[in-house]
Amino acid sequence: MSYIIADSIEPTASAVTDADGKVTFNDLETGLYLISGVRIEYEKGYYAFDNFMMILPAAADDGTWSYEVNARPKSLYVKTEPDDVEYNILKLWKDTGYESKRPSAVEAELYKDGEYVETVTLNSENNWHYSWTAPGDGAIWTVVETNIATGYTVTIEKRESTFIISNTYSENPPPPETGDSFNVEIYVIMAAIAGLGLIVVGIIGRRRA
Repeated sequence: MSYIIADSIEPTASAVTDADGKVTFNDLETGLYLISGVRIEYEKGYYAFDNFMMILPAAADDGTWSYEVNARPKSLYVKTEPDDVEYNILKLWKDTGYESKRPSAVEAELYKDGEYVETVTLNSENNWHYSWTAPGDGAIWTVVETNIATGYTVTIEKRESTFIISNTYSENPPPPETGDSFNVEIYVIMAAIAGLGLIVVGIIGRRRA
């Protein structure tokens, strides 16, 4: 999800939920869909929605394929914290025996509610760690590593207010795909409660060296 935000993927379709919080999309192409949660302010807090995957068509109970798929994202109501929150980025290396392959530094971009904030540098001098403080207003922060070293793959995990960026080294990584061989389309649907716009985004998976 972080790279979708960083790449500023534009929506390919949009709609608005009704009074019951429902919305319908017609004429979607077959494929794999990522339902990505959004945040909406409500009273003294906000509603947050979980991410989940959906495939179209989906297997029906009778063993046939159904092109009418219903999804109900889980939601959680969170009261906005009045105090500031300390956020952290921790860089982990999973490259035992290949430490010499590590770059001397990496850069990470910070986004708040999808808007770029700043680029920070992680290196041995700061123990591959960065922290910042922000108001506990329920904003959604995301982090993206931008200059991934050759031979490494990256995963980003968020644990409460800490982002863990892990880089794993493979001595024999799979060859990069070229031309039209990469044709898996991932779709992002931003789900929300009644009255909030719903958008569908079609993207081609972002490759990393």
